[in-house]
Amino acid sequence: MSITKAKGSVFKIGDGTSPEAFSTIGQMRAFSQSGPSATIQDVTTHSTSGDWMEKLATLLDGGTISGPINYNSTDTTHAFTTGVWSDLVGLTLRNTQIVFAGSAGTLAQAGYFSSHSFDFPVDNVLQANIEYSISGAITATN
Repeated sequence: MSITKAKGSVFKIGDGTSPEAFSTIGQMRAFSQSGPSATIQDVTTHSTSGDWMEKLATLLDGGTISGPINYNSTDTTHAFTTGVWSDLVGLTLRNTQIVFAGSAGTLAQAGYFSSHSFDFPVDNVLQANIEYSISGAITATN
């Protein structure tokens, strides 16, 4: 059994050029992906045999990628004019990648940054919390 540690995995954001260059979003403390998930519709009819519901998978939702960041205003992926904040307020469709540690794989997707907030703890570091909503298909490679 081959187990891959999570430490060293990165969340990268594309610059929109061709060929596209990706920059790691700096100082990610952790991140998680909520999808993909299937939308399931109840298609049970009065003529359905027995008392069991029948269902049909109709659409896939890529979900979200979210996590906290040690905020650094000099990091271009954090700065209000060039980073995640700028993409959020500009409603910019952006390509991103999750690159697993140890060359274990990559997830590539397009989407929008959908949330950006701050935590100001007295006894800790300034932290930004970001959320990215995936739009369309996710390409997974090993």
